[in-house]
Amino acid sequence: MTVTAKQIAQLEASLSAAQSCLKYLATELASLVPDPPPPSSGMTQPAGFTTLYFSDDFPGPALGAVWLPNMGDLKNGIWRNNGTLPAPYSGSSSGAFNAEYDNPKMIVANDGLLTISAMRDTSQPGYLWASGCIRTTATVVPAAHCYVQVRAKVPSGAGMWAGIWMLDTNGGSEIDILESGYGLGSTPTNREVAVNVHDTGDAQSIYTAPEDLSLDFHVYACEYLPGQLVRFYLDGVLIATYTQDVPTGAYELIVNLQVAQGSTGWHPIVTQATPSPETLSVSGVEVWTL
Repeated sequence: MTVTAKQIAQLEASLSAAQSCLKYLATELASLVPDPPPPSSGMTQPAGFTTLYFSDDFPGPALGAVWLPNMGDLKNGIWRNNGTLPAPYSGSSSGAFNAEYDNPKMIVANDGLLTISAMRDTSQPGYLWASGCIRTTATVVPAAHCYVQVRAKVPSGAGMWAGIWMLDTNGGSEIDILESGYGLGSTPTNREVAVNVHDTGDAQSIYTAPEDLSLDFHVYACEYLPGQLVRFYLDGVLIATYTQDVPTGAYELIVNLQVAQGSTGWHPIVTQATPSPETLSVSGVEVWTL
């Protein structure tokens, strides 16, 4: 059988039309497949708050641009212990309550999880441990009625002092949503949550949880109504309320893992038996407004 040029042209046109049809069908089928859900922070929307003002669930492969990997405040910048810590390190005063300096290499953010590790390290004079700290590049907690929640798993070793806290632009007023590792005497160390409001006065509450908080993730939260009240929550349970000396400003958010040393008398200190490394894990941070 002889195939004419006209027939060949007709076959080519039919093939081209079929290919176009297949591409259209593929596009339509793809639109029917739902997008994969975003990584879950493991938290639920707080009652009465409708707008997600700020959030991060640490998708990676690096720390998001909204965070700085060091200790400091928005007015004074990076804290370098009066210039004794070289860049890129930061930290509080050596030889006082803190055994650690902060090293950005101790921070990993990827696949929906932030980890801040602490390990023995004497490379910086006056410090016995290296750890990490992240803080936001701007005030993400507004001077308005809001709800801040962070889902975290705290470390278990003696002297581990995980912190989730809000610091004003001058590095003065602060609200501590979590200070972990408290517990002296017979109190189980990893069941205690300390919350604080430091402004014109200093107020602290220590709540003893019914379980070891280092065994799993928990949601640590704070409701902030400037000048009127601060409420603290653990897994949605109200654990403390303050209505006096309540600050009025906006705040940056800080997450860090401190290592306690010295004769504090109020927090267990690190010992030779403390495992190294230890890790603070965070799966999500959210700030909600009305």
